Amino acid sequence: MDKNEEISKYAKLQYSSSTNLEKRQNLWTLGDNKVQLGTWIFHHLNLQEGEHVLELGCGKGMMWCENKDFLPNSIALTLTDFSLGMVSETQKNVDKVGISAEIYQMDAQNLVIPDNSMDLVVGCHMLYHVPNIPKSLSEIQRVLKPHGRFISTTTSVSHIQEIRDLLLQFDLDVTLKTKYFSPYHCEDAPGFLTPVFPLVEYFEYNNNIVLKDSVVLLPYIDSMFPLEKYPKYPEIRPQIVSKLAEIFQEQGKFHVTGKIGLFIAFKSDSVICK
Repeated sequence: MDKNEEISKYAKLQYSSSTNLEKRQNLWTLGDNKVQLGTWIFHHLNLQEGEHVLELGCGKGMMWCENKDFLPNSIALTLTDFSLGMVSETQKNVDKVGISAEIYQMDAQNLVIPDNSMDLVVGCHMLYHVPNIPKSLSEIQRVLKPHGRFISTTTSVSHIQEIRDLLLQFDLDVTLKTKYFSPYHCEDAPGFLTPVFPLVEYFEYNNNIVLKDSVVLLPYIDSMFPLEKYPKYPEIRPQIVSKLAEIFQEQGKFHVTGKIGLFIAFKSDSVICK
């Protein structure tokens, strides 16, 4: 199995439902940044009346549900995810809060969207799950209107460094990074974006955590290692539990670095201010 197929299969395992996503989101609610990440991202969308907006990798659609009172009138939303389970959850959530949106299962590498039809494309924490990032960016560029913009978020290489250092002691981290993710960190992203988009802006979000116990940390770690890909993980897990207990006993805390980057890439270098 080649790396592209490994990346695709790992992502499908991770997001067949929202369970793993929720385990990871629970950890970040304990961070020191009082502004929630979703709120911060939504602010940077700078939505305008009547815009056509496409989200790739919409997950449960919560960015729109949680900010429904701030959506401009007559905005046209198209929400997509490669996971049918996520698409189903998004449909239920937007129906519950009364948001109008077209929702589809779709591969970000092959968008079934007309050329020059979107004012904004959003892709939050998803391009590192895409096997062929240049192909996906070409598709995004194709569907954007001449003065459209693409907003992408991703993590820094320093994000959760402490968790990765812990996993490295059990030979887990190296395999995870090299086999199951495409190289799209904050540090890598400009190299992908600037050949496609003439103007790229960068914003940073920090949300560091100090944990006093492993109550939310262990589920976060568990979510990273599906049994289909890591059948021996249950044998290793007690060692991780023991190591964390040792850390908390000796140090009384466990620090987790949270560092996120947001890129706004414009199809034209002549940006229209609305």
